[in-house]
Amino acid sequence: KKRIKEKPGKIVTTEGKVIGTHPGIFYFTIGQRHGLEISGKKPYYVATKDVKNNVLIVAEGENNPALYKKKVELKDVNLRTVKEESEEEESLDFNDYKMGEEVATREAFGEALAMQGLKNPKLYVFDGDVSNSTYTDKFKEKVPERFVECFIAEQNMVSSALGLSTFERIPLVSTFGAFLTRAFDQIRMAKISNANMKFNGSHVGVSIGEDGPSQMALEDIAMFATIPDSIILQPSDANSCVGLTFALLESKGIGYIRTIRPKTKVLYENSSDFKIGGSKVIKSSNEDLLVIVATGICVHEAIKAA
Repeated sequence: KKRIKEKPGKIVTTEGKVIGTHPGIFYFTIGQRHGLEISGKKPYYVATKDVKNNVLIVAEGENNPALYKKKVELKDVNLRTVKEESEEEESLDFNDYKMGEEVATREAFGEALAMQGLKNPKLYVFDGDVSNSTYTDKFKEKVPERFVECFIAEQNMVSSALGLSTFERIPLVSTFGAFLTRAFDQIRMAKISNANMKFNGSHVGVSIGEDGPSQMALEDIAMFATIPDSIILQPSDANSCVGLTFALLESKGIGYIRTIRPKTKVLYENSSDFKIGGSKVIKSSNEDLLVIVATGICVHEAIKAA
């Protein structure tokens, strides 16, 4: 009513009897029951709208034949064709990292996220004003309508994403892992609400060096480990990051993936399969006396030690 002015008119039954008035014909839709402010033995429903004469025609009873049509006639139709983008136009060179190539897991995460954004219309990304560092800007470039910039308000970001998840959408919250500690209460409440939400913490560990200790996520694993049934992933290279990002988005419940700032060598072939749970052996021999178990950037240090 703020945009369409009132234009009162008659309400007429299908038999032609005037039984009331309406404030404006465009305020009503075919089949509508509420808002007519008329009464009878049975409820009235909008059957037809005579726009030219500003008359609203109603039918009594939900089984009235006037409410059902076998044919629909369309007049003055304007058709608009939209050119669909080809697969080449939408494609990203994801999961195509070569062995030995140096790529930061945060960058591989951004490319995998963008690819999933093109495939899954339910995926939304929330970022805390660091999208150029977490690489969620790649998602924003492809599907800007499903990217939410929350600035440096991590608690509000998680709460907003939780609200969206109730509409059967899949929100992914992304920022520096250190900053997610500010929103632990909201993350905890998300689990209590049985939310299906994903989190990305970038710039984890001490390897970020130049960004300083205030940016180093050191408590994030312990924090998410207190969330019952949560999933915590820490890929060691670009190809494992792509595979685990896909697996994370397909999982249910609270999930968290850690990504790092520095570039690291690609350890796995791009054809490798990655799933939640299990492990992979990178280096072994018949003379082994010790097993070194590592995740993330520590895998590269473990290889040096071995």
